[in-house]
Amino acid sequence: MALDFWQLSVTAIFFLLNVRTLWLFYIDKKRSERKNYRISEKKLLLSAAIMGGIGAWSGSMIFRHKTQKSVFRYSLPVFFIMTVGVYVLLIF
Repeated sequence: MALDFWQLSVTAIFFLLNVRTLWLFYIDKKRSERKNYRISEKKLLLSAAIMGGIGAWSGSMIFRHKTQKSVFRYSLPVFFIMTVGVYVLLIF
């Protein structure tokens, strides 16, 4: 089954949003290790909420970042499910 232009566009947008969110978690983790200026939790959560849930949850698990904070522990799986659900609804 070939993807039409709409499906390809949605896939590309979701991919870029999630890569950006994953990158934000990586950068924040590296900055925390070096005691540098950090990315705000608000920005990380907002990036996850705006269809970056897959990247946020993946970044949290891969980099072991923000796993102890309850707001991240409970909201990232919700954003993950929300992102996948919206993607599936838009594609099919």
